[in-house]
Formats: sequence, structure tokens, C-alpha cells
Amino acid sequence: MKTDCRVIRINGDWIYPIFKNAYTSLIIMTQDQRLNSDIANCENIIIFLRDQEKRFVSGVGEFLFNNKDKDRDHLIDKIMAGEIVDRHFCPQAYWLLHLFKFYKGKVNIQDVSQVGKYTPARLKMKDHESLDLKAPENYLCADRLLNKYVGQTISIGSIIEDIKHVLS
Repeated sequence: MKTDCRVIRINGDWIYPIFKNAYTSLIIMTQDQRLNSDIANCENIIIFLRDQEKRFVSGVGEFLFNNKDKDRDHLIDKIMAGEIVDRHFCPQAYWLLHLFKFYKGKVNIQDVSQVGKYTPARLKMKDHESLDLKAPENYLCADRLLNKYVGQTISIGSIIEDIKHVLS
């Protein structure tokens, strides 16, 4: 990713918000934030993960919505061929790699259903559900490996070590 890496603080906890994983709802509640190298000193960053297939469909829908002026079928073809990658639908593992550039400490991996502790906003988990898409396997395999970490606090380096072979 070629953007700033941002963690936010809500109710005393540091959270790494990921697009299509209650991102906007969390950003609204932000009490403090750190960017890039300032993230290194945070402790125990919470990361919310979402079902990979649902996130892909929702993220592609968001991408299409943000690019209404372009040919929808052409964009979908390019996405499915891996020629277009966007933060709204790229694997969540890529987001973790981005965080790892700036942070080497522990992360607490939680299912996105637990986000209600930090925001009263209602999650739109069914947005773009009408899109008839199936995520390509290369979008799913790294994120499937992340599932085993849900509910755990672990070094982000250990996670990256475990998934890096799938990302290359």
C-alpha cells in the first residue's frame, strides 16, 4: 500500500482500522491517532477481521460505486483478473503487511462482530450483497490463514512469518 498507515485510539485501546471492516464507524469514534513511524510505540493494537468472501464482494461493490463513470463489466473483469487491486477489497493480510512496516509488537485479532465495543454505529454488513461475484482463490488463501488468530493476542511478526509464503 502506498498510503499512510494509521492506528486510532478509542476508549484507551489502539485499533488498526481496515477498509470494509467497520472502518468509517471506527474513524468517527477516534479520540487520538498515530501515523506511520509514530505507531511503533503503541501497545497491543486491535485488528478486526471480516469474512474474506463477504468483504471481497462488499469491497468490489464499493469500488464500483466510487467509479460509476467507468464501464462496470470492464472493471469487474480487470478485478477478477487481478489487474485492479484496491484497499476496499484486497486481502486483509495486505493490510497487516502494511502495519508491519511500522509496528513490530503484539496485535489482538478480533472478529468484526466485536466492533460494537468501540462504536455504536450500525454495521452495513450486507452492502453490495446483490453483486454476483465469487472472490478469486488468490484473494482468499492468505486471509484464511488469519482466521486461526481470531481471539488471540500475538506478535504481528509471527503472523507475517506464517502467511508470507502465500503472499509472494
